[in-house]
Amino acid sequence: MKKSLFVHWKMLPLWLVFLSVITLADPAKEVSITKVTEDTSETSLSLCANLSKFYYGSDGNAAKPYIKLTPNDYFNVKLSYSGICLTGLKPRTHYQFTINKNIPLGEFKLDRDYTLSETTTDYDPSLSFKDSGYILPAQGEISIPIETINAHELSVSLYRINTKNLISKINDYGLVRDLYSYKLNEIADTDGYFLWKKRLKIRFTVNKPKITAIPVGDFLKEKKPGVYILAAQIVNEEGEVVNFYDAATQWFMVSDIGLYTLRSDDGLYVYTRRLSTAKIYDDVKLELISKNNETLDTVTSKNGVAFFPDKLLNGKRGLKAKAIYAYGKNDDFSIIDLSKPAHDLSDRGVQGRNNPGKYDAFLYSDRGIFRPGETVPLHILVRNKLGEAEDGVKLSLKLFDSRQVEISSKMLTSDPLGHTDIMLPISESASTGKWYAKLYAGSDKPIGSLSFLIEDFVPPKIKVDINSRITELKPKEKTFIEATASYLNGLPLDHANVEVNTIIYRAKKPFKGYEAYHFGDMTQRFGNMFLASTNYETDEQGKVTIP
Repeated sequence: MKKSLFVHWKMLPLWLVFLSVITLADPAKEVSITKVTEDTSETSLSLCANLSKFYYGSDGNAAKPYIKLTPNDYFNVKLSYSGICLTGLKPRTHYQFTINKNIPLGEFKLDRDYTLSETTTDYDPSLSFKDSGYILPAQGEISIPIETINAHELSVSLYRINTKNLISKINDYGLVRDLYSYKLNEIADTDGYFLWKKRLKIRFTVNKPKITAIPVGDFLKEKKPGVYILAAQIVNEEGEVVNFYDAATQWFMVSDIGLYTLRSDDGLYVYTRRLSTAKIYDDVKLELISKNNETLDTVTSKNGVAFFPDKLLNGKRGLKAKAIYAYGKNDDFSIIDLSKPAHDLSDRGVQGRNNPGKYDAFLYSDRGIFRPGETVPLHILVRNKLGEAEDGVKLSLKLFDSRQVEISSKMLTSDPLGHTDIMLPISESASTGKWYAKLYAGSDKPIGSLSFLIEDFVPPKIKVDINSRITELKPKEKTFIEATASYLNGLPLDHANVEVNTIIYRAKKPFKGYEAYHFGDMTQRFGNMFLASTNYETDEQGKVTIP
C-alpha cells in the first residue's frame, strides 16, 4: 500500500504541483513603492520611497546593505511612516538609488527591485544663537553672534527684566531657556520692558552656515541693571515672520563684574573681579536673594572677597537661597543663579577629594589584606582645617564588612600629636571581600576612611632569584641557569626540592634588523613544546644549578 501511494503522488500533473506552491504565497503581504518624496529640515535632507501599505520599523542598519546610492555619499536609513528614507543627504544633488526586493520590512516583502532618482533641494531656513547666555563687556563693542542657514532677513527684538522680577523667572525656568512669543509678551506686559524691534538683513551663501554679529550696543543707549533677552525670528521673502510663536532667544547681561563662588562647610565665598582687566573689583554690593524674593543678607566685597554664612544658604522652602545680585559702580550689575549645578572639573583630572569639614583624618595600616581571625592594626592622624594636630578630639570609629553591615563601633580620643590607634579583631567566620573603617567626629559625614580586604590566602614566605643572563641556547652547547632560594627574612632555603618545567615556543622576532621577516619551513607549523619536568635540590646556601 505504501509503495502504491508513493507512485500515485509521483504521477500527479506538473502544473498541479506548481499551483500548490504558488498558492502558498500571500499577495496581501507584498508592498510596492508608489512615489519618492523629499523631507527637509534645517540641518538634514532625506529622500523617502513611499510604500503602498503602512509600515513602521526601527532597524535601519539592517536595511542599509540592500540599498545602493549613486553618488556614493554617506547616508543612513530610517524605516518610518514615510516609508524607506535615506537620511543625511547633501542639498542640490541628483541621487539615484536602487532598493533590492529582499530588503527586510518585517511582515512585508517588496514586490520587485526598484531603481529611483530624485534631486534634493535646499535646507529649510534656520537660526540659532551660539550660546545660551552671555556676559557682554561694559566697555567696547557690544554684539551677539547668531548663526543662520538660508535666511535672508531676521526680525530682532530686545527685552529687559529688572532686578525685582528676576527671581520669579529663575524660579520658573532659569535664565537661559528659550521662550515662546507669548512669554516674551508676558515679560513686556508684567515683568520687564520691551525696548525695541528691528529688521536685520543677512548676506548668505545658499546651504552654508552664516554667522552674523547683531550690533546690540548700537541700539542700547541706556544700560540699566537687569537681564536682557534678545529674540530673533526668520522673515520670509514676503516680509512675514516665520513661526511667529517660536523664537530663538539669547539671555545676556552687560557688566564689568566677574563673579565666582566657592562653597565650604562654613558658608559661601564670593570673589569679585573686573572682566575688563581681571583685577580685584572692590566695594561691590552683594545681595543674597531667596526663592520668595527676600533679601537674606547684604555684604560688600573687600579685597575682592565677600562671605555669606552657611546658615543663610540652607533656609527652608521659600527662604532657600536662590541667587546673588551684584551691584557695582555706574549701575553695573551681575547675577549668579545658585540653583544651577557647580562646575564639574572631574573630567579635567583636578577634581580633588571631598571636603571632610572641620577635621580631616588619615587612616593607615601595615598592610591591605588580612585573613579571617587576624587582627587589623589601625593608626589615625587627625588634623584641623589648617593642617595642625588636634588634641582631645572625640572620635567614633565604625567597622563595616563587605555587605556594608556595621560590625563594631569604638570611641577614641586623639593625643596632643593628633594620633590614636586601635586593634580591630576580625572574626573567624567573617565574610570575605572589601571591608571599610570609617571615622566620624560629631557628624554623619566621615572625616576619613580606610578599605582593606578580608580573604582566605596563604602569604608567600619564600622567594627565588634567577641569576642567569642567558639570551640564547645553541645546539650541542651546555648552558646552565643558576637560582637562589631564600626565606623572606633572608635565610637560605637549603635542601629544598626544586621542580623545573620547560616550555619551548617560537620567537616572534628573533633576529635584530630582520623584524619584518619570518624564517623557517612555511609548510610546517611549530607548536609550543612542553618538556618533561625535572627535579633538583638546593645546597646549603639555597643555590641550585639547572642545566
